[in-house]
Amino acid sequence: MEAAGDPAATEYLKEITAQAKAEGKIQEMNEAIQYLTESADKHLDKIEGTYNSYTMHQRMGQLTEIINLAYIARHYFGKTRQWLYQRLKGQEVNGKPAAFTESEEATFIQALHEIGLQLATFPQRV
Repeated sequence: MEAAGDPAATEYLKEITAQAKAEGKIQEMNEAIQYLTESADKHLDKIEGTYNSYTMHQRMGQLTEIINLAYIARHYFGKTRQWLYQRLKGQEVNGKPAAFTESEEATFIQALHEIGLQLATFPQRV
């Protein structure tokens, strides 16, 4: 086992491994490490989901003020504006950050594309 290039962590891991071997508790130590690793992975997934959602809102910049997000939420998803904002900002819902599914993200991108086309062709119709 190695502690990702941190000499102090690597040394500490060696110490507790030696102690666990001496006390005959290797199985318990391995179970604890597995639990901690799984827990850390869950937290990292939560952080990644929040980051990805947050960056979607950040990437949109002023577009969130220019386009009618309530229209997109209602027309493309059958949902409320709040539902859409929760996903764009990664707000916590039921204890975890809200995020688009892959399908929902594709729908959102398609909605922006369709609205962009309507805006681009409007001057030609005037």
